[in-house]
Amino acid sequence: MAHAASSTNLSVENLFSFKNHVVLVTGGATGLGEMAAQGFVQNGARVFIASRKESELKSTSSRLNSLGPGKCEYIVADLKDKAGADALCAEVKKRTDRLTVLVNNSGATWGAPYDDFPESGWDKLMALNVKSIFYTTVGLDALLKKGATAANPSRVINIASMAGIQTIDVTVGSEGGLAAPGSGTFSYGPSKAACIHLSKLQASKLMKDHVTVNCICPGAFPSKMTAFGFDKAMDTLLSGQPSGRVGTPEDFAGLVLFLSSMGAAHMTGNVLEVDGGSTLSGFRGKVKRKADQKLCELLLLYYITLEIIAFRASSSITRINPSTAITMVQSSILGFPRMGRLRDLKKANEAYWGEKLSRDDLLAEGKRLRLEHWKIQKNAGVDIIPSNDFAHYDHVLDHIQMFNAAPERYTKHNLAPIDEYFAMGRGHQKGDVDVPSLEMVKWFDSNYHYVKPTLQDNQTFKLVQNPKPVAEFLEAKEAGITTRPVLLGPVSFLHLGKADRGQSVDPITLLEKLLPVYEELLTKLKEAGADTVQIDEPILVYDLPQKTRAAFKPAYEKLAALQGSKGPQLIVATYFGDIVHNLDVVDQALTGVSGLHIDLVRNPEQLNKVIEHLGPKQILSAGLVDGRNIWKTNFKRAIETAEAAIQKLGKDRVIVATSSSLLHTPHTLESEKNLDEEVRDWFAFATEKATEVAILAKAVTDGPKSVEAELEANAKSMNSRATSKRTNNPEVKKRVEAVQKADYERKSPFPTRLAAQKEHLKLPEFPTTTIGSFPQTKDIRIQRNKFTKGEITAEEYEKFIEKEIRDCIAVQEELGLDVYVHGEPERNDMVQYFGERLDGYAFTTHAWVQSYGSRCVRPPILVGDVSRPAPMTVKESKYAASVSKKPMKGMLTGPITCLRWSFPRDDVHQSVQAQQLALALRDEVVDLEKAGVNVIQVDEPALREGLPLRAGSEREKYLTWAVESFKLSTAGVEDSTQIHSHFCYSEFQDFFHAIAALDADVLSIENSKSDAKLLKVFIDEAYPRHIGPGVYDIHSPRVPSEQEIKDRIEEMLQYLKPEQLWINPDCGLKTRQWKETKAALSNMVSAAKFYREKHASK
Repeated sequence: MAHAASSTNLSVENLFSFKNHVVLVTGGATGLGEMAAQGFVQNGARVFIASRKESELKSTSSRLNSLGPGKCEYIVADLKDKAGADALCAEVKKRTDRLTVLVNNSGATWGAPYDDFPESGWDKLMALNVKSIFYTTVGLDALLKKGATAANPSRVINIASMAGIQTIDVTVGSEGGLAAPGSGTFSYGPSKAACIHLSKLQASKLMKDHVTVNCICPGAFPSKMTAFGFDKAMDTLLSGQPSGRVGTPEDFAGLVLFLSSMGAAHMTGNVLEVDGGSTLSGFRGKVKRKADQKLCELLLLYYITLEIIAFRASSSITRINPSTAITMVQSSILGFPRMGRLRDLKKANEAYWGEKLSRDDLLAEGKRLRLEHWKIQKNAGVDIIPSNDFAHYDHVLDHIQMFNAAPERYTKHNLAPIDEYFAMGRGHQKGDVDVPSLEMVKWFDSNYHYVKPTLQDNQTFKLVQNPKPVAEFLEAKEAGITTRPVLLGPVSFLHLGKADRGQSVDPITLLEKLLPVYEELLTKLKEAGADTVQIDEPILVYDLPQKTRAAFKPAYEKLAALQGSKGPQLIVATYFGDIVHNLDVVDQALTGVSGLHIDLVRNPEQLNKVIEHLGPKQILSAGLVDGRNIWKTNFKRAIETAEAAIQKLGKDRVIVATSSSLLHTPHTLESEKNLDEEVRDWFAFATEKATEVAILAKAVTDGPKSVEAELEANAKSMNSRATSKRTNNPEVKKRVEAVQKADYERKSPFPTRLAAQKEHLKLPEFPTTTIGSFPQTKDIRIQRNKFTKGEITAEEYEKFIEKEIRDCIAVQEELGLDVYVHGEPERNDMVQYFGERLDGYAFTTHAWVQSYGSRCVRPPILVGDVSRPAPMTVKESKYAASVSKKPMKGMLTGPITCLRWSFPRDDVHQSVQAQQLALALRDEVVDLEKAGVNVIQVDEPALREGLPLRAGSEREKYLTWAVESFKLSTAGVEDSTQIHSHFCYSEFQDFFHAIAALDADVLSIENSKSDAKLLKVFIDEAYPRHIGPGVYDIHSPRVPSEQEIKDRIEEMLQYLKPEQLWINPDCGLKTRQWKETKAALSNMVSAAKFYREKHASK
C-alpha cells in the first residue's frame, strides 16, 4: 500500500501558496506588522492593514502595492477599546465577505516607578494588548469561518512578546530590567502573558470551526522605533545573542507565512519564540552584570521600544504620566473649527431659527459635525484630540448654561434648553417672551466674539444634569475615539464676566461658589473615562489685578488634588501671549497640575523661562503650529524649538501642539480649487495644521529622516514664498519711504473743520444715520453669485446694484434719516471687498472663519506689498449721491481693520503692512471727495483688538503706528469733508489718548450692550468731537421699542453734551432682515426727533 504522501502534491508552490488569502494585519503600517503585510503582498495575497495614523497607512500601502503582485488596502482604526474593535470589524465586513488570516499585532507598553505606577498603565495595556485581540477576533468570527475546512483552516496569529514569558525583575538595578532607571514595565509582561493564555483559549474554542490560533513572541527586531537602541547599544546587544545577530524581516515574515500555510494547517495553540535564543541564554541578566551601566540603560530603553513597534500607529493612549518609559513626543490640538467644511453649522442654526429645521435635527447635525471633526484629526495622526471645543453658538455661553448661570430673565420663561441658550446669545422675541441678548465682546485680540458671563450679587452655580463635556466625551468614546475634554478655567470664566446691570458683585469673589461645580464636573469626566482634561486659563497672558492673581492658588489646589483616583490629569493652557510676568502665579498655584501649555508662536522667547518654573514631572505642551494664521509652519524652526525643550525636559515631557485652538483658521485647504498654485503652496488651514502637528511630533520622536520627504517639501514652500515676485513690490516701498510728517495731519483743527461742516452739511441736532450696511437679502446673494460665475453680464449686475441702492435710499427717505448710506449691496465682506480690489492680496472661496454665533467671515490673505490699481467705491457712492436728497456717506474699511481682519503676512512687521494699506485708502478717500461725497466713514472696528494684551512699551508702539496709519488714510481731505469712524467696542479707558489722536470728526461705537457709565471718559478727557454710541443692538433680531431707545439716549446725555450726540445703531445691518430693520430704525428716528424737539424748546 502506498504511503499517504504518494498521491499528495508536496511541492513548495502548493504548500506555501498565498494567492487566495485575504489577510488583516492590525498595527500593519510600521514595524512587525509591516513586515508581515509585505510578506503576504509579495506572495500574492489581498491584505488589509489597520492602524491609527492615516499618513503612515497611506505611505505603507503605497509602498507595498508597488512591490506586488498582491494588493494592499488600508483601514484607519483605533483598537484601544471595544468600540474601536467593532468599528474595524464593521469596515472589514464592508470590503470583504471572507478572511483567511487575522494577524493581531497592535500593542503598547508603559513604564513608571514601582511605587508610583498608575492604574491607567494597567487598564490601557490590558485593553489594547488583550481585550482588543478578543473583540477583533470575535467581531470577525463569521468571516474567518466562511470557507474554512479541516484541511485548510483560517488562521489567527496573535503577536505577544518574550516579556510575556520572562519572570525577571523589570526595574533597573543590580538585577536589571526593561525600563529607564528606577522604572519598570510592570503591566506589559502580564498583558503579554495574558495574550499567550488568551491565544490558547481561542485555539481550544475555534479549532472545531476550522480556525487555528497560534501566538508569536518576538525578541529584538529592527525598526524605526528601535533605531535608538540599535544605534547606541548594538555591540552589547549582539554580545548576548547566541545567534550573533538580531531578528530580520525574513525571520518574522517567514514565521507568519509558515503559520498561514498548508504546512501549519494542523498546528494550533502553539507559542513560538523568535528571539535568537537570547532569553534561553539569560541575555538580559548577562548584560546587566557585564555592561556599563549607562550602556545598559540605553539597551533597556531599547527593549521598551522594540516591543511596541506598532504602538504609535495603532493606539491613541494618553500617556500623561511623566515617568513613562516610552520616549515619544505626542501631538495635540487645542481645538478645531466648528462650522464644518461648507459652513454646515451656520446653515443648520439659521434654519432652526427660521423654523425650517427641527430641534432634534439641529442637535443631530451638531453630533455629525463633531464626529467628522474628530475623525479628521484622528486620520491626520493627532495623538491628543480635543472634545467640548464644539459649540452651537459660543463656548463661553456653553459654560454659562452648564453652570446654571443664566440670568433669571432667561430662565423664567421655561424655554427648551437650546432655545434658552440661543436667547442668551442672540435675544428672543416670540410670543410673550421678549429678552435681549447678553453682551458679546471680542475674545482677547482675535476677531472672534464671546458671550460675556453676566453675574448677580446673589449668584449661585449648579452643574446641569448631563454636562456637555461629559456627553461629548462619551459620544467620541462610543465612536472609538478617546479625546481630551476642554474646559474654560474657573478663574478665566469669572475674570471675563461682569456684574449684571444694577448689580455690584466683583465676579472673582464668586470663586468659592464656582469651584465645587468644577470639582463635580471633573469627577464626572473621570468616571466617564477621561484621563486628561485641558483647562484653558488664557487670562494668564494679561496683567491681572492682585485679587485675580491670588485666585489661582485656591482654585488649582482644589482641582489638582483630584488628579488620580478622583479626577483626570490637568493640562492648563495659555495662549495669545506670554506668561513670563505671571510665572510667580505658576509657581504658587500650578505646580500641582500635570502640565502647562504655552504659545510659542506669539512669544517663542518665553520657552526657557517657563521651563525653569516647571515642576520635576510636569509636561510642557509647546504651541508650535500657529492657530491664528494660515501660513504653513516653518518645520525647521519649529523642530529647533521643540528640540530645545526636549533637551531640557526629555521627549516624555514634551507635547507638540497648536499655539491655540484652530477655531480662528478655515476648515481645509482642499476646498480651495481656484487658488493660484504658487500661493496655495504657502498655506495650511485647520485640517492641514493637524497633519503638521503630527509630522512635527514624528520628526522629533523618530528623527528628521522619518519625515524626510515632508521636510523637503516644507523647505521648498518656505523658499518659494521668500523669493516670489508676489511678495515684493519696489514701487510700494518707494512710496512708503516718501511719506512726510505733514501727510498725517488735517489742514485745520477740529473747531475750524466743524464750522465748515455745519455750513456745508446743514445737519440738525441729534443727527441720525446708520453704520453703513443694510440687509443683504437672498436675492442680492443670488445675483452676486451669478455674476461671480459669469451667468449674468457686468452690465446686468450693475443695473441690479443700482436698483438696490435706489431702494435703500428710498427706505432711508421714508424713515427720515439725516445722513444716508448706499447700503453696500455690492459688497460681500467689509474687508474682502477691498482686498479684492487691491494688489497684494489672495482670495479664497471656502475659507470661512467664525466671528460670532452663525456669523462667518472669509478673510482675504495678505501675501505681498499692497497698492490700489484703481478706485474701489467711487462709482457706487457717486451714483448714490446723485439720487439722494440728503448727505451721502462714503464707506471704507480702515487700514488697521483691513490688516487685522485679513490673514496678515508673518514675514513683515504689521506696521509696514498697515502703512501700505493706509496709502491705498488715502487715494480712495481723496477720490470720493472729488466725486462730491463729503461725509466719509473709515471704519476701524479692529483697532482695539490689535492692542497688545499687556500695557507697556509694545502697546504704545502699536498705538503710535496704528493711529498714524488711520490719519495717513484720512488726512488728505478739505475741512468741509466730515470724517467718521466706527468702533466695535466701548471700553476706551486704557487707550483713550489714541482714540482722541485719530482726529476723526465723528466716532460711532458699539455701546448698546454696555453700561453708559463707560462714556464718562469722554467728559473726563474733555473730548471735543462728536460721538454716536449706538442706541440699540443689531446682533439680535429683536426690535427695541421707542421708549427703550429714549431711555438709552437719556442715559447717554448724562455723560455727553447734546451737541456731541449722534443717534445710530451700534453696528452695520447686513445680517438683519428688512422687516426688523425698518421697525427698529423707525423707533430710533422717532426717539431722536423727540429729543430734538425737547432740546429745541429749552
